[in-house]
Amino acid sequence: MTRYLYGLHMMLDGPIDVVPSQEVAESIISEAVDLAQMQIIKGPVYYQTGPHISCIAILAESHCLLHVMAHTGGIYCFFDLYSCRRFQPAPIVSMLRERLHMTPRDYRLLRRTDAQDANATLWRVPVGV
Repeated sequence: MTRYLYGLHMMLDGPIDVVPSQEVAESIISEAVDLAQMQIIKGPVYYQTGPHISCIAILAESHCLLHVMAHTGGIYCFFDLYSCRRFQPAPIVSMLRERLHMTPRDYRLLRRTDAQDANATLWRVPVGV
């Protein structure tokens, strides 16, 4: 039986040096969406509560978000790109490393297929990739 690939769910998180400003967070979301060759239909929308920020864009293909939490142990970033279409995650990982000075600690890709596909599993990608 043929299984259809509906897209990828990319999750990347790790410590960063500084909480990004609204302008920087919004430009990171926009650049990630451009690199994935997707289309923003709403946003990016930025929200800050104390030292924590969230920035999200609703895409024609799904969504892209950036969460940053500052706490006594440092500043931690969570990036998520959920898509109903295929895209290449490597350029996005490189951009996040460069723009946020991110040291990725966890990188996961979920291949989204139909519910009957046993291969629709979560891949943990080596952080160095």
